[in-house]
Amino acid sequence: MPSEKILSEKQAYVAALREKLMNSVAGVVVEYKGISVADDTKLRAELRAAGVEYAVVKNTMLRLAIKDSDLAGMTDALTGSTALAISKEDPIAAARILNKFAEGSKKGFALKAGYMEGQVMDVDAVSAIAKLPDREGMLSMFEAPLPAPSAVWLWPCRLMWISRKNQRHNFGRTQTQNNTKIKLEVLSWLLRKSLPLSTRSKACPSWS
Repeated sequence: MPSEKILSEKQAYVAALREKLMNSVAGVVVEYKGISVADDTKLRAELRAAGVEYAVVKNTMLRLAIKDSDLAGMTDALTGSTALAISKEDPIAAARILNKFAEGSKKGFALKAGYMEGQVMDVDAVSAIAKLPDREGMLSMFEAPLPAPSAVWLWPCRLMWISRKNQRHNFGRTQTQNNTKIKLEVLSWLLRKSLPLSTRSKACPSWS
């Protein structure tokens, strides 16, 4: 039977892991196997440069960390060897980097699940948001001169309106619809976070 010290250390670890999860904007869980030391080092460096925290975790510890939370829906995916990537700022970075690595892996490294803003995502949804532009790509869309500014400022606001409308009407009954909903939410989030206040005010007053 574990000693009190070991139990206390495990409880502290689970509490710290839960806090990280709750304070992050997005995360991805992967099947961590069939990866060489060289590839692992390269992958960790790329994730670190993108501001993503990445570590191998025990399934039992992660299950306890997400128990009775919005992320409990990932429980069924926690089998085999597991690694967790957590992002505090960029909701796409972890998905983009890990999806690209998984697509090029032939030895078992694979996506298992993910989450964004408390919403659990399956593999298809994680792959879907991985294809979205990053923060810099989003900003570049607004840097070029455009002929009709009023129309340009209108579409981000409408994008946000569509996202909220879909959420109210439980838009997500099929996987394709759910992926579309997630894409809309991520794009809206990126727009709000990336654009300066003056631009956000033009795009949609509710973002100010």
